[in-house]
Amino acid sequence: MWPYLTMTLVALAGGLVLGEWKKSKVGMEILYWGCCVAMIVIAGLRNPYVGGDTMPYRGYFGYVASDGIEYLTGPWNTYRWEPGYGAVNFLISKFTADPQVFLAAVAALTIGLRFLAMRRASSKLWLSLFIYASFGFFSYSLCTLRQELGITVYFFAFPFLQKKKPVPYFLLTALAASFHRTLWILIPVYFLAWIPWKRWSQILYGAGTALMLLLAVPVIYFLAERFAPAYLVDTQFFEGRNIQTAFIPILVCVFTIFMQKRLLERDPRNLVLLNFSVYFAALFAVTLEVFLFQRVALLFFPFVVYLGPELMGCLDAAPEDFGLGVEIKGKGRGKELAQRRKEYKDARSLYVTALGLFIAAALLYQVFLLTANRLGLVPYRTFF
Repeated sequence: MWPYLTMTLVALAGGLVLGEWKKSKVGMEILYWGCCVAMIVIAGLRNPYVGGDTMPYRGYFGYVASDGIEYLTGPWNTYRWEPGYGAVNFLISKFTADPQVFLAAVAALTIGLRFLAMRRASSKLWLSLFIYASFGFFSYSLCTLRQELGITVYFFAFPFLQKKKPVPYFLLTALAASFHRTLWILIPVYFLAWIPWKRWSQILYGAGTALMLLLAVPVIYFLAERFAPAYLVDTQFFEGRNIQTAFIPILVCVFTIFMQKRLLERDPRNLVLLNFSVYFAALFAVTLEVFLFQRVALLFFPFVVYLGPELMGCLDAAPEDFGLGVEIKGKGRGKELAQRRKEYKDARSLYVTALGLFIAAALLYQVFLLTANRLGLVPYRTFF
């Protein structure tokens, strides 16, 4: 598990130094893109048995490389309803038939494009990097290739959701769904994500979560029979997860709700992230009943890479926010200056405490994910 923990600790140490203490834009860019390249290398060099889904995807690429269009258009193509993924396999096969090169190319697409999207949209880049490593999103890029490619494409649709631009949003979401069918769920999310945070919507969310918990088993069997019958052959997909799986996502949602006023004052478009936090928390709660709901939760949970920086940004404090550095005139200026300094010190203490707790929770979550080893990523070995 050390390659994954090392990436997390490098992101954390470098981020705290270059993003918080000795702030450096150039240093931050080097750290950010250096971690991106390192993650691509780790994913590209992995042994075929690292990642529970790696071998089946290697096998699929082998069929595409040997039979080409004939295989993709034939009834034996298991992913014929996800033509985007088939097209990626076909394009890579035009340059190489080596499945190890294929894994490296897919890693470069999944991780590289995700980093590009985060670079353009994150309000605190080092924290997005740390969250990507510690919350397990990097780990998923070594296993669930189709869904991760789809989610990466959806990262480019997400800004259009926040800007309320339907045409590019729907087009990019449809493209994302061509890699994994679960992403079609995100089409109606364009309307749902802007539900205002009111008493009635809170009641609706609470009732919806309770209903999902009651009907989780029959609903998931109904959906699996019609859209994913392959899951029916393995009963583990219909078993519940333990509380550790859902605890941190639910905790993030609770903190987001607690901070919702500041979050929306900071940027009204953060309503989308607030609603996303409710969606992934509710779905992770239902995961305690049926594991398969985690696949849907993971459509919303990756956007904690934006939510985390926004939450910390609500608490971050600068001297100028308290009028420090501005000349104070008139009587009692010494007392007023002392008051401002105290308020600034208290605000910084709150920020540092919140950031420290967030980091501790993230590290704890990663240790749990790696120890549980549900993705088959431990131990990490190279192919040579």
